[in-house]
Amino acid sequence: MTKRELAAFVLKLLGVYAIIRSLPLFMYISLMLATLGQENGEMARRFWMQVCMSVPFVLSAIAAVVLLTCNRGLAAVVVREDSDAKLSTSLSGNDIQAIGFSIVAVLVFLSAIPDLVEFIGSLYYVGSQPEGARSRFVRTAWQSSLSITLQLVLASVLFFRARGLANLWHRIQVGKYVKIEDIE
Repeated sequence: MTKRELAAFVLKLLGVYAIIRSLPLFMYISLMLATLGQENGEMARRFWMQVCMSVPFVLSAIAAVVLLTCNRGLAAVVVREDSDAKLSTSLSGNDIQAIGFSIVAVLVFLSAIPDLVEFIGSLYYVGSQPEGARSRFVRTAWQSSLSITLQLVLASVLFFRARGLANLWHRIQVGKYVKIEDIE
C-alpha cells in the first residue's frame, strides 16, 4: 500500500462518516412527502421549512459522494509525491501527520456545513422581518459568521496545506529537544 492508497482509504472512511451524518435526510424527505398530502394553506410553508432543514444533510450526502468517488484525486492533492515502494517502508511520520491533518480538515468542514446553512436561512428569514428585528439580528450575526468563516478557513488550511503543517509540527517537536549551548 502506497501513501496515496492510504490517503484514499482514509478519505473513503470519511465518506462513510458523511453518509452517516446525512441519514436524517430520510426523516425530512418523509416529512416533505407527508406535507404534500395536506390540503390546507400551511402546506407550502411547512414543505419549504422541511426543504430548508434538509439542506445540511443534502450537503453531507454530496460530500459523501465526492469523498467516495473522487478519493484518488483528493489523495493526490494530500500526498503530492508517491513512490511505488510499499507502505511499510515508505511512510514517514510527516506523511501520517499530513494525512491526519487532512482528516481533521474534512471533519471540521462537515461540522461547519449545518452552521453555514442555518446562518444563510437566518439571513433569508430576517430579510422578511421588520426593521426592528433586523437590527437585533445584525448585532449578533457577525459572531455567527465569524465562527463559520474561521471553521471554513481552518478546514481549507488543514486540507490544502497539510504537508506544510506536518513539516512545521516536526520542526517544532525537534526544536523542543535541541539544547542551546552556552557561548563562552
